[in-house]
Amino acid sequence: MKTKLSNIIIAIIVLALASLACQTILGGISDESSPEVDAEAAPEQAEPSGEDAPEKVTDVPLGEEYRSEEGGYSFSTIPGYSVEEFFGLASMEAPDADPDYGPAILLIGGLNEEEKTLDQLFDEFSQETAADENAQLQYTNKRTITIGGVDGFIADLEGTVDGQPVAGRIAVALPSPTQQFTMFGYTPGDQWEDFSPYFDAVLHQ
Repeated sequence: MKTKLSNIIIAIIVLALASLACQTILGGISDESSPEVDAEAAPEQAEPSGEDAPEKVTDVPLGEEYRSEEGGYSFSTIPGYSVEEFFGLASMEAPDADPDYGPAILLIGGLNEEEKTLDQLFDEFSQETAADENAQLQYTNKRTITIGGVDGFIADLEGTVDGQPVAGRIAVALPSPTQQFTMFGYTPGDQWEDFSPYFDAVLHQ
């Protein structure tokens, strides 16, 4: 059976569910020590460090706000896209999305069973997406960013899955050492240039 990008996404979801604490499954992560990540807010950008550079906030128009109580985050939807959520894991897909390659955005939030650093969170998700032997994927241009007032990392994804060129972007943040937020966008390789402004708009607006 061929490996699809969606199979890698399923692996990411399994990893996320395994790392999230039972409080997420029981539906309560909002407390004073676990602030909500507002992915739609236009945050102040992190100061560039070395080769790091702030992301550009785009003018792409977005739709209604979607709030994940289980995940502890909110974001503005892309008009015409379908949104589904399962225990703090939300997916947003284009109406003409390929079921295996997108365009789509995956958002994951919740409490961790153990404290993590930002580097650990980024490494877990980037390694999971690149782990399959039939996928040739790599993350490039990793840089610091601020997401809803919280420090984070963002990086670009490029490569192939079963010979199909794919591209994407991942952003991660830790509102606290025990609360995580990840946003992952992906498309066929020739569609990312057109889709990336939507990813950035959802992340920043």
